[in-house]
Amino acid sequence: MYSLIRQGLLGTGKSRELSLKALKIYGNLPFKGKIPENPVSVMGIQFKNPIGLAAGLDINGEAIDGLGRLGFGFIEVGTVTPKAETNYPHLETTRLHRAKGIIHRHGGNNLGIDAVIENVSSAEYKGVVGINIGKNADTSLDASWDDYQICLQKAYQFAHYITVNLDEQADSEWTEHLLKSLKHEQFLLSQKYRSYKPLVIKLSPDLTADEIAQIADSLVRHNIDGVIAGNGTLSREMVGGVKNAEQAGRLSGKPLHSLNNQFIRQLAHALNGKIPIVGCGGVHSVPSAQEKINAGASLIQLYSGFILQGSSLIQQLATGVEVK
Repeated sequence: MYSLIRQGLLGTGKSRELSLKALKIYGNLPFKGKIPENPVSVMGIQFKNPIGLAAGLDINGEAIDGLGRLGFGFIEVGTVTPKAETNYPHLETTRLHRAKGIIHRHGGNNLGIDAVIENVSSAEYKGVVGINIGKNADTSLDASWDDYQICLQKAYQFAHYITVNLDEQADSEWTEHLLKSLKHEQFLLSQKYRSYKPLVIKLSPDLTADEIAQIADSLVRHNIDGVIAGNGTLSREMVGGVKNAEQAGRLSGKPLHSLNNQFIRQLAHALNGKIPIVGCGGVHSVPSAQEKINAGASLIQLYSGFILQGSSLIQQLATGVEVK
C-alpha cells in the first residue's frame, strides 16, 4: 500500500492530495496502530519515541491518525497561516535518484488556521502534535506579527508545541522583535489557559557561523524552548554533477546529512545545552539518526527519508536510536 502512497507524495497537486487522503482513510480503519516505545522527555513534553514527522507533508493536519499509525512519536503539521492560501503554484518535487535527494519548489497553500485546528482537535492520535505557523503571502514583514499572533492564539490550546520558521528572516532587529513578542504572547496564553506550551524556532542549515552565533544568543536571551535544525538547503555543493541538481528549490534527503550534522554541532556549541535541538535533514538510517543525536540533537524529524523509504524507516529509528 505504501509504495502507491509514496509515488503520490513524490508527485504534485492531485496525486499528492490523493496520497494524503489514502493516509487519512488508513487512519480511520478499525484497528489501532501501536507507537513504538522509546520514551524521552524534551521541553517538558513526554514523547513516546524521539522520531517525528517534519512540517510540510501533512500541511493541513488531514492525515494525522494515519501517519500516527505508522509509528511516529510526534507529528508537526503546517506551515499554516491565518487565512487560507490558494494562489501558490502546487508543490513540485524533483527526485535525484543517484543522490537519494529531493528538490522541493513552491508550496505554501493551506486551508488556514481554523480548518487546521479543526483537523488537529478531531484526531485520535496519542502522540505529540506540533503546529508550524506563518504569515500570509500578502502580509508585509513589518505587519507580520499580527499573523503570528492570530495563529499562536488559535493553535495554543490544541498543540503540544508551536513552531515558527526563521530560515528566511535575516534581519536581526526584526527577529528580536518577533521573539520578544512571541514570548510575551506565550506568557499571556499560559496564564489564560493555565498550561505552558513550548515555543520552537526552525532555522536553516544555510546560516553562516556568525549568523548561528547571533541567533543562538537571541534564542537564549528570549528563553525560547526549542530549536529545529534545520530545513532544506539552497546549496548544491553536495550534489554537483548529479542530473537535475541545478533545478531551483530546496534540497532535502541524504545529500543534506553532513551539512545538517555540522549545523547541529555548531548550534549545540553556541546554545551550550540551554535549549534542546530537533535534528531534521538527511536522516536515512539508524546510524545517520544517531549521528544527529551524538552531534547534540534530542529529537529527530523525518521528511524525505520517510517519503523515499516508508514506514519501515520509522520503526527502525524509533527503537534503534539511543537518546541521551
